[in-house]
Amino acid sequence: MPANLLLLPLLGGYWFVHFCYYFRFRAQRLDGYRLLLESAVAGVAFAALSRLIVGGLKLTPWGIHVAATWVQFSPFPYSGSALGALALGCVFPWLVNWIWNEQRSKNKLLERHPNALFRLLHDSASNTRPIALTLDTRKWYMGYVRESPNLDPQEQYFALIPVLSGYRDSDTLAVETTVMYDPVYDEGKNKNDFAITIPLASVKSAHYFDKDVYERSFETRR
Repeated sequence: MPANLLLLPLLGGYWFVHFCYYFRFRAQRLDGYRLLLESAVAGVAFAALSRLIVGGLKLTPWGIHVAATWVQFSPFPYSGSALGALALGCVFPWLVNWIWNEQRSKNKLLERHPNALFRLLHDSASNTRPIALTLDTRKWYMGYVRESPNLDPQEQYFALIPVLSGYRDSDTLAVETTVMYDPVYDEGKNKNDFAITIPLASVKSAHYFDKDVYERSFETRR
């Protein structure tokens, strides 16, 4: 295939990686070179598939007629296969997204994410499980993750709806609860108005939270 025609499969591969939910979320963790490599690999796969389809069509009477017409329109060798690769790259994202929708794709990637904090926050947001976390300022929160972090390494934040907050004692590191939000929520206030945006880098520890166990066994007694 002439070098100038290779641009079409590459564009098809880039389109697929960019618009297919699963690969788009995955690409957010890749640098420019790896993203280009993945686009090229996808483009090569589409070029091979397109070549097989074009070869099969040429074996049919209708395909022979189309091939003869195409040669008059574009006399360059393999131009039909290159254009077919671009078309496949544009169509395949919608087919894959129909099977793996946006939320399912994100869930799958976060389940396999190497960062345990990412997995914890995503599970809390997906299953409405409360968590407790300590920040680098010794500030302590218990609440529900409203929005799990984006997979884009440039956007390392998440949103938490607090239920309890306080701080850890500087000497014992025991949790001192200072604010309870439930009375405010019981008044009908919108919980989302109290959501806190927290940078991932400031989280020192995080874990699932069982309020009954906490009140029975771990709550600071005065």
